Amino acid sequence: MTKEYDKSDQDISVHRGENFTIKLEANPTTGYEWEVLFDESIVRLTERRYISPAITELGAGGMESFRFEPIKAGDALVRMRYKRAWEQTPIEEKIFHLHIKASRS
Repeated sequence: MTKEYDKSDQDISVHRGENFTIKLEANPTTGYEWEVLFDESIVRLTERRYISPAITELGAGGMESFRFEPIKAGDALVRMRYKRAWEQTPIEEKIFHLHIKASRS
């Protein structure tokens, strides 16, 4: 089972090989998207997908889901920045502190 985290979480603690998902509110119709920054030697992004809202109102936002696979024990940051591709400054930023433990025996 994949552990799930959202904007209210700050710390993520998993074992190597134990996938986890970060879900954040998003609305791609506005031109904004989540930029994801992380140490690729510690963790790998294996899936990124947009989940439409149940209500299909024009312009309604949904959720963006990011699935990660920890590949090495250690500590790292996953920085999420909500911004337009052509702009430097995000309108929102979320930092997750990642603690990866060695595989379970």
